[in-house]
Amino acid sequence: MKIYPTILEQSIEKVLNNIEGLGGTAKHIQIDMCDGTLVEGKTFVDPSPLFDLNFEQNLTLELDLMVAVPEKYIFQNGHISKIYVLSKAIKSKAHFKMLEQLCAENRIDLGISFSLDTSDREMAVFSSYTNNVQFLTVVPGGQGRKFEPEAFKNALKFAKKNPDHLLQLDGGINTKTLKEYFSYSVIRSINSVVAGSAIFAKNRPDEAYLELQKVIKNIMSEKKVQQKKSSEKLVPIEYSGVIKSAGFFGGAALTEKDQAYKEAFAVAKLLAENGIAVINGGGPGIMKAATKGTHAGGKEVLVVTYSPSYKHKNYEGTDPENDFDFEITTKDYFDRTKIMLQNTDLHIVFIGGTGTLSELGMSWANSRIHEGHHKPIILYGNFWEEIIAALEKYLLLREGEADLVKICTSPEEVLDFIKKYNNEHLN
Repeated sequence: MKIYPTILEQSIEKVLNNIEGLGGTAKHIQIDMCDGTLVEGKTFVDPSPLFDLNFEQNLTLELDLMVAVPEKYIFQNGHISKIYVLSKAIKSKAHFKMLEQLCAENRIDLGISFSLDTSDREMAVFSSYTNNVQFLTVVPGGQGRKFEPEAFKNALKFAKKNPDHLLQLDGGINTKTLKEYFSYSVIRSINSVVAGSAIFAKNRPDEAYLELQKVIKNIMSEKKVQQKKSSEKLVPIEYSGVIKSAGFFGGAALTEKDQAYKEAFAVAKLLAENGIAVINGGGPGIMKAATKGTHAGGKEVLVVTYSPSYKHKNYEGTDPENDFDFEITTKDYFDRTKIMLQNTDLHIVFIGGTGTLSELGMSWANSRIHEGHHKPIILYGNFWEEIIAALEKYLLLREGEADLVKICTSPEEVLDFIKKYNNEHLN
């Protein structure tokens, strides 16, 4: 779960002062904009000063629009990555689609925000438009307002019903509410929270922000320390001849926006729902998608990681947003790959880079050596057809070697393959 600072001010000058007060500790910041029509309170309402602001290169912004005419606030700015619009401002599905198109033209994701009085029926309708959803957990429009537990409960209920949605909580987030309401399981179901006065009402906003991050990290680490001791007992080293677990391999640079990430999430969710254990490398990208999908399917996740003794320029490491349940720590990158391959009955390979290619190479070579007693390999995506054809043309593949891999293009096809494989090998 991420935590972002959120700024609600009446002038652009105060917004800039607050950003400066963070001292570069936050790389993603939310800015609230209220025009006094839909909620109490007003902020600066002229968005034009944001057009030409030159922030540091790696800073991204979200706009939280609590305004009557949100289309006036959607504009091209390389720093703005997402905009939330209050559901009260959406006049129809056609209106939302118009806003969505406007955001897409400016390379911005569009989300929808639910206030305390949004009905379940309205939530069901609006959440069908987008998977980016924000719950306001305070009465909006002002600073330092009381956290509303009922809104928090509604958000968790929504998260359980809609595990594929990216959920944000906005309002009343501070050290006290995090410790009182946010357990490990809650953090696992929420994508992000935003905090305002808990950061900017302090003398040192930078230190206050880092302290909130620390609280979240401690909640996560306490659970993992308890479970890590039993992690090595979860899956057998010896291959049983049927598929009980699947290893997910793929690019670390992929994000929630990428189709491959969404596909990996869907595959993991479907496998988890059908009793197949999911294992990944504990990093970002496809690995994180596998964890999120498995949790959405109601199961826990084992990861195989390694922590280098010094920072590697081109190694992604463990992703704090990959909120796995169990962990096996290995001594180096090669050992990590070996343990991953040994502890899984099926290897599913998504699009990736040289790391993914090396993992596929090890799995494929091992399958050839042990052909007849080998573990199956699924290459996910029809782009693999061209790659396999090129390998057959330019490399010295032995006869039948290409038959050791199976190309699948949907989660259902993966599950069907597993069921057919298990039926054949159980008889």
